[in-house]
Amino acid sequence: MNNLSSLINVDPNFFYKQLGMKVPINPMTIAKNLDIDIETEPDLDRMGYSGEVFIRDGKAVIWVNGLEPIERQRFTVAHELGHLFLHMLQKEGDSQGFRDGASNFKRNKLWDGIEYEANNFAARLLMPRFEVLNIANDIIQQFNEQYGRKAKMTTESFISRMAKRFEVSFQAMKNRLTYMKMIPI
Repeated sequence: MNNLSSLINVDPNFFYKQLGMKVPINPMTIAKNLDIDIETEPDLDRMGYSGEVFIRDGKAVIWVNGLEPIERQRFTVAHELGHLFLHMLQKEGDSQGFRDGASNFKRNKLWDGIEYEANNFAARLLMPRFEVLNIANDIIQQFNEQYGRKAKMTTESFISRMAKRFEVSFQAMKNRLTYMKMIPI
C-alpha cells in the first residue's frame, strides 16, 4: 500500500498524462500498473452490487461484477479507484472499503457526496475533458463530411457515437456531456 500513498487525492488526469494513455482509457490497466488486484468471479454474496474496493493483506483489491456489461465494469473499476484514492488511503489501517450497488451510480436520494466524488473521478478518468472536446469535434466533422453541413445529428446519435469512442455506457457519456454543458439537460 505504501506505493499508493503518494496518490492520495490524485487528479484523474495524472494517469492520462503520466502513463501516456489514449482514449479509450483502460482503468483495468491503471489498476494493474499500480499492483491493484481486480477480481470478477461471480459471488452470490455480492450479486446485488456493481463493485467493491477493499484492502486485503495490505494490498488494494477491486471486485467488479463480471456479469455486467463491459462498459459498466470499466466505469465501476474507475469508480472504485476513485474511492481508493479519494477516500480510503487517508485512513491508515482501515480495511472496511466501499461496496457499491447499482443504485449508488445513479442520481437519486442514495447519491451522497462520497459517491458523487467517486463518480466524478471515474468520469474524469475515462472521459478526460480535453479528449471529450477533441473527439466531439472529430465526430461532428466526420458527420458533416458524410452528410453535409445542413444535416443535423440528433443528440442521441451524438451521445452514442461519443460513448462508443470512449467505451463507456450511453448514460455515462450523457452525464459527462451534460456536466460539461455540451448537450442540453
